[in-house]
Amino acid sequence: MKSAWVLGARGFIGRHLARALAAEGVVVAGVGHGLWSDGDALSWGIHTWINGDVSSANLEVLRGRIGCPDTIFNLAGGSSVAFAQQAPLEDFDRTVRSCAQLLEWVRLRSPGTRIVLASSAAVYGNQPQQPIMETAILSPVSCYGVHKRTAELLCESYARNFDIHSIAVRLFSVYGSGLRKQLLWDLCMRLEKQEAIDLAGDGGEARDFIHVEDAASCLIFAAKTGSGRADQWLFRLALTVREVVESLCQAWGTKPTLTFNGVGARRPQAVGRQCRSLRQLGFHPQWSWASGVRDYVEWFRNERRAL
Repeated sequence: MKSAWVLGARGFIGRHLARALAAEGVVVAGVGHGLWSDGDALSWGIHTWINGDVSSANLEVLRGRIGCPDTIFNLAGGSSVAFAQQAPLEDFDRTVRSCAQLLEWVRLRSPGTRIVLASSAAVYGNQPQQPIMETAILSPVSCYGVHKRTAELLCESYARNFDIHSIAVRLFSVYGSGLRKQLLWDLCMRLEKQEAIDLAGDGGEARDFIHVEDAASCLIFAAKTGSGRADQWLFRLALTVREVVESLCQAWGTKPTLTFNGVGARRPQAVGRQCRSLRQLGFHPQWSWASGVRDYVEWFRNERRAL
């Protein structure tokens, strides 16, 4: 891989992916929303940046500047289940319509380019069988999951009908330095204020995590090793919410009052340690949960001191 485009490169995963690609000597360009100075973009490995939608017009502009890429990583789209429920049409545009624009542009302008789609485990919905198997029926429930699955189906259709090489990587909860939302961020905010921690459920609910640098490595691995139209998905360490809170408190160096109020208590499916197909292909995450949590706490404290 000599050149790659990252769509949604200003996002949490996109930035780390761009930097990882650049570290391997890949020339990286990006399309997404937000003003980004040349210096800031370059610090994340982005050689050329276009602030705008993923559209055939913007992709054509990028082609005119630097030529067609070997691989396009599609991280454009919604990143929040809650937002998708509040604004389903906007999430559809971000996730599905942008994917359709990309696929059609590749078909017409760059049919030799490989596409790696960052999808989500939300495409599995609420599975009765535990743990979820790779062969589980895809039955998304949320708008977010439906849109991710629709994007996958578009990729499968273009692969089947037009021989466009595409791979979907289904990610679970991605965490790491730079993430300013979700469970770890909320817990750190409470610990900073020395608040007692009261959480919904009973603490036994299972969550699965992967460090953002491992997620970036997985996307690159999929691009290099995928042999055709395929779905590849991975798991990281399966933890209960109680284990997450306790390990974060240990990394923080405190023992706050911790209670679970039982509201909405449920135990989602326990998930596997890592996707069997990826393990067989040779992908191995580098971050342990303990080191990842320590790194996140250190980043959070530095971030707050800088305010």
